[in-house]
Amino acid sequence: MAAGLIELKDHNIAGGNLMLFFGAFFMVTGAFGMLIKTDLAAKGVLFDASIEGYTWLCAFLVLVALTPCYLKANKVFFWLVIVADAAVLFIALADLGVAKAVLAPAAGWLLLLAGFLALYLVSAIAVNGTFGKTVLPLPAPYIK
Repeated sequence: MAAGLIELKDHNIAGGNLMLFFGAFFMVTGAFGMLIKTDLAAKGVLFDASIEGYTWLCAFLVLVALTPCYLKANKVFFWLVIVADAAVLFIALADLGVAKAVLAPAAGWLLLLAGFLALYLVSAIAVNGTFGKTVLPLPAPYIK
């Protein structure tokens, strides 16, 4: 949530909205889902987690709607968002019961790739900013 507010303060509308959406998404759906699952499990009731697929589907739609904004970010960040798009879609479909045995592991691998891209991006921004020059290259955006 803090990152989203900072992005909005810096006039990054796409980044701020995306951060705030995902912050709220993970806090609300994650907390609500865990609360229901643990409460029901304590009562011996099995919970059908497929409903969470619809929440992930909403997250996917928001992410895809904001993806074109990242054509103005460096190419690493743009491809990070594309990989995240696919991972979130795979999570949604797997939770909805569509090819779960294939899509759930694929989502995990895509999230691992997204994590590596994010680590490079954060490292490049920090190292380049510290040294005041390009040490770790970041490619230019697709659209200026």
